[in-house]
Amino acid sequence: EGAEGRAVLCQLVACAACVKALALKGMIRTLRLPLSRGELADFFAFGGFMFVLLFKIITYNQAVLLAAILGPAASAAHQVIYSLSRFCF
Repeated sequence: EGAEGRAVLCQLVACAACVKALALKGMIRTLRLPLSRGELADFFAFGGFMFVLLFKIITYNQAVLLAAILGPAASAAHQVIYSLSRFCF
């Protein structure tokens, strides 16, 4: 529970830091509808990456939590597999 919870917390802190940095650079504005064509073009130029990143974080966090629920052996196996996959990709 401890290491897995800290891993999830670390992901959330990193995501918050990324959003803050983008907001400081003026890349994130408050959403108002309807969007202009230029705003839609800006979103779709960068939005696809954000969706992929969001679902990657959600998937990783769910895997960490599931491994924690299944016990220490599953959690250790998950850490080994994840570390190997990060090394290979």
